[in-house]
Amino acid sequence: MARVDSHAHDVSCICIRVGQVERDRARPRQGADIYVSQRDIVQIFEKSINADESVRFDVFYGMSNNDHRWVDIDHAAEVIGFVPEDRAEAHHDYESPAL
Repeated sequence: MARVDSHAHDVSCICIRVGQVERDRARPRQGADIYVSQRDIVQIFEKSINADESVRFDVFYGMSNNDHRWVDIDHAAEVIGFVPEDRAEAHHDYESPAL
């Protein structure tokens, strides 16, 4: 739909597939792969809103730079300059038993 609307109505349609956003706090093991910090989700939305006029349609993954991330966030870096500042594993010991 977004690609069709972008072409048919000459508008920019940028889609963001959002990971797991919660309060910035220690992440449980489950969800660490799709975690996105509040800072990173704000950044990708701002960069999408302020994207160059030449970006008419695209799809980006809104996720932090997590070790077990299974999606490509490099595409957003190349197109709109999204570089996540956070990662799920920062300051969290995933080797310890879950609380």
